[in-house]
Amino acid sequence: MKNNKLIHKTFCILLFAFCFILSFLSCKEDKDDEKVRVTGVTLDREEYALAPDSTVQLTATVTPENADSKEITWHSTEETVAAVNETGLVTALTEGTASIVVTTVDGELTDTCAITVLHIAVPVTGVSLDKNSLTLKPDSTVQLTAAVMPENADVQEIIWHSIGETIATVSTTGLVTAIAEGTTSIVVTTVDGGLTDTCTVTVEHVVVPVTGVSLDKDSLWLTPNSTEQLTAAVTPENADFKEITWRSTEEAVATVSSTGLVTALTEGETSIIVTTVGGNFADTCTVTVFVENKYKLIADLNPSIFTVSKLNDPTPPDGEYWEHGSSFKLWEHTEGYGHGVKITIVGESFSREDNKNDGVYERWCKKMASRLLNNHIICNFRNYIDIYVAVAESPVSVINETTPGFFGTTITAGTNFDKANAFTVEAIPELAGVLNRSYILIANGMMGGYANFGWPAGNGGSAWWSTAMGPESRDDISTYWMMHEFIGHGFAALADEYPDATGSYDFAWQRSGMVCNVSNTSDPAKAPWKRFIGLEGYDEVGVYPVEPGVWKPEAYSIMVSDQQGFYYNAQSRWLIYKHIYDCSKFLDNQSGNNTPKPKKYESGEEAALFEAFLEFDKLYNIK
Repeated sequence: MKNNKLIHKTFCILLFAFCFILSFLSCKEDKDDEKVRVTGVTLDREEYALAPDSTVQLTATVTPENADSKEITWHSTEETVAAVNETGLVTALTEGTASIVVTTVDGELTDTCAITVLHIAVPVTGVSLDKNSLTLKPDSTVQLTAAVMPENADVQEIIWHSIGETIATVSTTGLVTAIAEGTTSIVVTTVDGGLTDTCTVTVEHVVVPVTGVSLDKDSLWLTPNSTEQLTAAVTPENADFKEITWRSTEEAVATVSSTGLVTALTEGETSIIVTTVGGNFADTCTVTVFVENKYKLIADLNPSIFTVSKLNDPTPPDGEYWEHGSSFKLWEHTEGYGHGVKITIVGESFSREDNKNDGVYERWCKKMASRLLNNHIICNFRNYIDIYVAVAESPVSVINETTPGFFGTTITAGTNFDKANAFTVEAIPELAGVLNRSYILIANGMMGGYANFGWPAGNGGSAWWSTAMGPESRDDISTYWMMHEFIGHGFAALADEYPDATGSYDFAWQRSGMVCNVSNTSDPAKAPWKRFIGLEGYDEVGVYPVEPGVWKPEAYSIMVSDQQGFYYNAQSRWLIYKHIYDCSKFLDNQSGNNTPKPKKYESGEEAALFEAFLEFDKLYNIK
């Protein structure tokens, strides 16, 4: 019974406590419902513009006015542009835009003011150069540097100019280049304000030494008692000391005066040497005194038509076919007419069947030989010429697109001239030591004409064309291709005078007697054909431009166009004549008895040969 009372008492106490707690919590909720919350915040400015380093006070109004918590915070979205403190004071820093944001602690409500920090122009106040004076030598340079003040000026552009540009120039970046002796001022000017500074530049006189001397003529051909004036040019033109001296190495042959007047005395050769006193530079003119008509190339002067029947008609030594690597001779020079001009015909893409006795190849070789001997220049020297034939057998008859001939030729591939040349020597061993030789390569069935001159050793040449060159007419290879490709390029080493062809010529080749019908100088006194200029009967010979750096002797020639009557110009005729002479006199670098015999003219020989050519050329001076 006692225990029941105790349990009842404890229950009553717990019930009372529970009711008290419920009453307290209910009272607290009523008090929270009575608190006034923040509903918004507004700044007194939506936007504002400031100059750098200036300030503005922003004021924030929290609503409602009776809000229990009016605490706010401030921040800037671009603190490098504008900063704001805890009271809303904004400070402008640098040009740009920023947003100043105020935020209520209660509810995190915000408002924003757009701040623009303005740019304030900074004018130029001056400019200064790092150097006020310079002393330079001609052609030297120095860099000037200009500083615009203040450093933060808005317009930093400057202009440079030289008061005396013949003395010194200045670039747009202040680089000064000394030109010539004298004094000038380099002025720098600011675009903003036109403020200036000046540097005085003095260019010193530097003694200009002599660097060389050159004569207007490399060689002279004179007859006894004749005279010729030589002119020397000292380089550079502004050299300080241009005095020169003259002398002749063989005064018995020719003398020279103190002004460069050469007087020929007796037959022989001498060197006229001009020497600069300053630097001891020298140049030489070779003077040959000759007796006229002492040397001549005797010609048949027989332009009659040459027929194939006059050629040799050899037969294969064994069997019906000309075997690969065999050879035969179609024409032989007459004894007494020098060593003979060596010319070989070789074929490409002729099959074994084509190489039959009197077959396609043999007929073409005879046709080519007759056309060569009918050339209007060569016909006068038939008895100086040897014509050989080398037989090459190809896997194909007629050039095609895929299978190469013996020398590698297809429709698209070029002929291997080196292989063709080596083959002619293997087939005809007696030509092995002959440098003055040329060959014609006949391409079976392929239209085209090409040449490869100056090989070997600058004394021979080669040319090839097709059996498909066209009908027997004025326009076939006997008139144009034979003249242009073989006799022009392959035999006489003449250059094309077309504007698009001459740029590749190496004029150093002229020392070996090649490409002497073009020139790398427009000086009539130095052109390879200078002896024709002003000569009676050769009024058309001059110095005609072809392309920059290249000149030709006449407006027209077989080496220029096939539409000008098929003729060689005067220089080309002379080079053909001279090459026949060279080939017939100089077989190679050795004579028949193996005694060394270099290719060198005797004193006066070349000049006399030219005079003899002029007599011969009266028949062929075609205009």
